[in-house]
Amino acid sequence: MTLSPIYVYVSIILIISCNCAESCKKQTFHNTLIKFSLDEFGEFSKYENITGCVSSQYVSSRIIYMECYNQSVSILREGAITDMPELQTMIFMDNTINKIMWAAFINLPKLEQLILSKNKIKMIDVGVFSVVPSVGLLELNNNQLSFLGHGIFTTMPNLRILRLHHNQLDAVEHEWFDIDSNLSIMDLSHNLIRRIPRDAFKNIKKIEIIDLSNNRILTVDENAFEGLDTLFNIDLSENRIYQLTGNLFAPLKQLDILHLHGNKLTYIHNKVLEGITLKLTEISIYSNPWQCACYENIMNWAFTKYNKLKIDASINCKLLLNPVCVVPENNSDECLEDVDEELDEEFYKQFSYNNNKTCDLDFSHP
Repeated sequence: MTLSPIYVYVSIILIISCNCAESCKKQTFHNTLIKFSLDEFGEFSKYENITGCVSSQYVSSRIIYMECYNQSVSILREGAITDMPELQTMIFMDNTINKIMWAAFINLPKLEQLILSKNKIKMIDVGVFSVVPSVGLLELNNNQLSFLGHGIFTTMPNLRILRLHHNQLDAVEHEWFDIDSNLSIMDLSHNLIRRIPRDAFKNIKKIEIIDLSNNRILTVDENAFEGLDTLFNIDLSENRIYQLTGNLFAPLKQLDILHLHGNKLTYIHNKVLEGITLKLTEISIYSNPWQCACYENIMNWAFTKYNKLKIDASINCKLLLNPVCVVPENNSDECLEDVDEELDEEFYKQFSYNNNKTCDLDFSHP
């Protein structure tokens, strides 16, 4: 019998202490545990208790990955991370960071992924990110941001993915970006945004995916999506939108997926529907207080114009118990293009009642 050799790979992990305070203009870390790796998989790693700042003067200049979790770090001060020529990924998650000061990051020429999520960030100085132009992924989600200064994401030509979900932002502003931004994906879900103005996206013409779900949006300007030729997925679900007007979606020539569920729509203008591209493959409209005649108009539009359009494909079992639309007492066969608060009230009364029922539908057989 031949025995095959067994190879055992052991990650090298060292824990050492570094007092780097002498070279720091302003001390950021106080006996803070940070992991450094020479590769993205962490095979050759070391943990250091850092006091002062992070610099290649004290850790290897060949470090490409660093992470800091669950530490008491309240402010990233000037020079917090400096002169790391090979650093590609930097993660600060689940800490207590509430502010990032100007020049917190200095000379990080290869930094591609900057993850600052799940902290308590309320304030970021303008210019913090302008000195890390190679960053393609920036995660600021799950913080306490209520305001972002104009120019906050300028001079970031490689930024493709921006995650700002689960914050307290109440507006979308084009001044955050350069006029020729290359941003592809932006997640602003779970914020406090109330309206989408005409020029909200005018500096991100190359955007492909926008998630605005779970905000407090009431209105969307009918020209809000002008010039967004590459946008193919937009999520406006779980807001308070009561009306869509004009040629709102007509500029979106590549629109493939549109989520409108969970709003306060009782109708959609025919002009809005007819402006939607034939490339659309999926739309969600459930959990809106539709007038039944208006809901029927949407169904007729969908089945007449499209061959394989998926409507409410992701609806879950429990939602199937809820009403689809409401029939008004008068003119029940006519789609009335106005907001009817009584219809809303009746719809949500039934919706709330059915949400308390047990979902016991059997989908095991066709």
